[in-house]
Amino acid sequence: MSAGVTYDVVNLRHDDSNAEIKRMDLAALLNKGNDQTEEASFRGRRLCGRRIQVPEQFTGHVLVERVSSQCPQDLAFEAKEAPATPVGQRELTSAGEFSEIVVWEHDRAPMDDDDTALSKPVPRQAKRFGRGGDTIRAVNLGGLFVLEPWIRPSLFQEWQGSSLSVVDEWTYCAALGKEECLRRLKQHYNEWVVEDDISTLAALGLNHIRIPIGYWAFTVKDNEPYVQGQTPYLERILGWIGKYNLNAILDLHGAPGSQNGFDNSGRLGGIHWQDNSENIDRTIEALEGLARIANKYPSVVDAIEAVNEPAIWGLSEQGIIDFYKRAYTAIREIAPHVLYVIHDAFMSPDKWDDFNIKGWDNVILDTHTYHVFVKDRLTLSRDGHLQATCQDAANVRRFNTHLWTVTGEWSLATTDCARWLNGFGKGARWDGTMNWEMNGPVYPGATCAGQNSIGAWDSSTRTFFRQFAEAQMDAYEAGSGWAFWNFKTEEADDWNYIKLAQNGLIPVPPTNRTYSRYSLEGSHWSIRISSPWCHE
Repeated sequence: MSAGVTYDVVNLRHDDSNAEIKRMDLAALLNKGNDQTEEASFRGRRLCGRRIQVPEQFTGHVLVERVSSQCPQDLAFEAKEAPATPVGQRELTSAGEFSEIVVWEHDRAPMDDDDTALSKPVPRQAKRFGRGGDTIRAVNLGGLFVLEPWIRPSLFQEWQGSSLSVVDEWTYCAALGKEECLRRLKQHYNEWVVEDDISTLAALGLNHIRIPIGYWAFTVKDNEPYVQGQTPYLERILGWIGKYNLNAILDLHGAPGSQNGFDNSGRLGGIHWQDNSENIDRTIEALEGLARIANKYPSVVDAIEAVNEPAIWGLSEQGIIDFYKRAYTAIREIAPHVLYVIHDAFMSPDKWDDFNIKGWDNVILDTHTYHVFVKDRLTLSRDGHLQATCQDAANVRRFNTHLWTVTGEWSLATTDCARWLNGFGKGARWDGTMNWEMNGPVYPGATCAGQNSIGAWDSSTRTFFRQFAEAQMDAYEAGSGWAFWNFKTEEADDWNYIKLAQNGLIPVPPTNRTYSRYSLEGSHWSIRISSPWCHE
């Protein structure tokens, strides 16, 4: 590293007593000499001892949040004692070719020998997670590149009552044959997400879009019924996302053999992802394909998720960990700029602390929270749903002290009444039309009539859903943000972000909340829920 003046800058990535601090913001403001200022951001997950180069003729300041405890003394670099008080903003002037900033933070991991240097500014228009204290506020484009019967039932309607079992994308293509399946899917890709959808989502105040896609977009074997052709449509959508100043998270939603046995993995049934090494190799191949696309759209694609919802009950925990490490390397070799997302595999997020040690930078933990798939949540009263969400906020806040935690799927549903939500042709737990542990409805006389239609909701129901939306946004912003499932649906309004927002049941923009209040501390929104269901 070039010689220069070294500055000690203190930053606290997280502090249990100030849990509203979501992520570090270290920005060098570079004066270009022509009244055009660009902001350069460093998005490091670990900062203890990390060195950052500031380009020649730097003028401006380094933004820091607050003082941390001093670094451990056994680190593999010359340790210095951190200041006892916050440094606030420290003015810097360059000395020689580079100035060098040393950032100290409490962390158990030593600095890498080849720590990333910030030598080029990031353009202002390239919005990126972690910059300026941004929180991810997103929706999912579900039902597009991975079919789910409940999201767009019209695609599966012809098989209702049929002897054919058409329940997912695998059986959909198997029933139609590849030629007809491709024809129908191309029509679907052109219809289900159009430019107006993306412009609407931007106008609603969101900043990211999570895009689920299956492995078969990149690798298909002769004995698999899937068809390809998804990537041109994906790239068209990325172009729209960039046009409307949004960012994308690419999510590998289905893996070979199925990582969870859900229809949303592409194939309903058994969990066979880890049955052989070929399945893992092909998953990596698909991620490499996503990484190459990310490289074509570096100012748009912000993150890649290694695999959606691997089900720990059917998989080896060590196998998941080994895959995550291999996928991290494969993605980083092609697209080093992207954030790397891992799902919690339905285990406690505490399990993933090892991804906050040496060698694992810019990692996001994805966790999903629904209120309709387990008895403990489905049977709650309205107040119970709100109170449970308060507890979720406390948990997310704690998880976020280890890894940036994003709640990548949630909805306003408090019943599982959406047609085929539990699988094509299946009923609901809510009204007892599906076999489940209660052997009947959640309470005597429970009905699904009107549960999923905004037009059937009375004023008290509408008020509750607005409260529930705000409570969940508050809770998940105790972490690093959220992505609502889904951007739209054909029938289920409680899963339809656009329709909910247009009817006043979701705040527009998301920060325009009625039942919770915010105070601005520095560049961060700190959550102070003043609603009657939460108590501080």
